[in-house]
Amino acid sequence: MDKKSTTDPKVRPHPRVKIEDVARKANVSPATVSRVLNHPEIVRPVLRDKVMRYIADLSYTPDSAARALKSGRMRTIGAIVPTLGLGIFAEGVEALQNRLSESGYTLFIANSQYDQRRELQEMQSLIERGIDGIVLVGGSHGRELRALVEQAGVPVITTYVSKASGGIPAIGIDNERATREMTEYLIGLGHVRFGAIANVPPSNDRSRARLDGIQRALSEAGIRLKPTQIIRADYSLAQGRSALRQLLTDHPDTTAVICTTDTLAIGAMVDAFWHARNR
Repeated sequence: MDKKSTTDPKVRPHPRVKIEDVARKANVSPATVSRVLNHPEIVRPVLRDKVMRYIADLSYTPDSAARALKSGRMRTIGAIVPTLGLGIFAEGVEALQNRLSESGYTLFIANSQYDQRRELQEMQSLIERGIDGIVLVGGSHGRELRALVEQAGVPVITTYVSKASGGIPAIGIDNERATREMTEYLIGLGHVRFGAIANVPPSNDRSRARLDGIQRALSEAGIRLKPTQIIRADYSLAQGRSALRQLLTDHPDTTAVICTTDTLAIGAMVDAFWHARNR
């Protein structure tokens, strides 16, 4: 026997559950249900959990389009990262998504591949989607992007750096200070023959600041780092390994090596352990 088609007039679809239905079941006002959905952080945990149970039981789905029209907000945040191929950015995106989800926001993710032109295109796309805010990485961004941000009036914050740039607030670490203190620590241990493995593409102000920190600390200690003692490498374990091999071939008396990224450092350590075991 054939199953009845959903177009059969005798088969009526279930009416859409409304916010008033949830409120009635939970014995609260529709405004309370709305607060639970839009601002859960301001609702008492016991009441919030009670409302969320009824939302689940009734399979209530908020009409996001209607909410956006009413509030003028899409409750979406965009994040543009250089790449998702590095753990530091993947973990950062995951933490951001978890935190935004707690407040009822959805995260859109794009990657620029360390290309400022692509970053500008992704920014334009996010703004056209009516995004409520955008998270960037680093403080090195083109003039066109800054002009676009100012024209659109969209809140923007940059991460992984500690200093605001071009009117864009920042949250992160002082990269120059971090490597300067690392280098000073090694100098304090008595090292004077240094090498550096760095990745410094034009758009990566974080790596550039880290290399500056290394060179500043060495200079203040009267130690000169020759150009051949700085090995440029791409972001990969293999590049870290080959960079250390090149550095020690050219400067076999090197006693301390500083890398500008953890990926390069792990690659260099793997190669060092391999050579130590295969002497």
